[in-house]
Amino acid sequence: MLVWRLFHNRGIPQYLSKHYWWAYLWQPGVWFFDHQPIINLILFGFYRRIVAAVLRQLPAHKPCRMLQIASAYGELLPALQRRLKHSELHLLDVAPVQLRLAQNKVYPGTADPSCHFTQMNSEEIAYRDGSFDIVLIFLLLHELPPEARRRTLEEAVRVLKPGGKLIVAEYGRNRGVHFLHRIAPLRRLLTLLEPFLATYWRDDLTKQVSRASERQHRNPIAFSEEEFFSGFYAVTWYKIV
Repeated sequence: MLVWRLFHNRGIPQYLSKHYWWAYLWQPGVWFFDHQPIINLILFGFYRRIVAAVLRQLPAHKPCRMLQIASAYGELLPALQRRLKHSELHLLDVAPVQLRLAQNKVYPGTADPSCHFTQMNSEEIAYRDGSFDIVLIFLLLHELPPEARRRTLEEAVRVLKPGGKLIVAEYGRNRGVHFLHRIAPLRRLLTLLEPFLATYWRDDLTKQVSRASERQHRNPIAFSEEEFFSGFYAVTWYKIV
């Protein structure tokens, strides 16, 4: 049996099991990629700047209820916990190994009642409508096939309160001017490692959020974007009413 089928048979979605088992499900891979130098190398040194841009979108003192859809390697979760120390932080992930990793970062050996961890598929979020003030999606959407991406965005909009904020840290738009877009061997290597990135680039993020909002009878009335690495990465936030 192929390795990825072992994970798929345990309830992990096929796209994750088949294309990313070595990075997110296999314990040696999880250990390897959760080192800050490795993360910085993968993101061309921009990881901390992307995280800092996310933190700037969060309230420093006003209590709120926030959901992070899917765990992320590196320092993001502890940084969120420090920033939202007066708030309630929820993290969902479909992979148990990722949840264990996140829990060990936030409260190694002790429990923190302000942080909640749930094994859950981002396409079927088991929270009620309007449960959160903020929803964060950090470098996830480009790893989802189009249909899973559509459902994840719809669920993210659904669980936001009216007037809530959706924050998306992702690859920026492919304008065809960045050298990683223009040099064919580099582009092919990147899309080989990220098999759904090409479809993500072909569909503008704001259009995706707008369509997801319309299907949930909601409306994104404002957004702002901060770009990095000449637009190769971007942190974008939307107010959903």
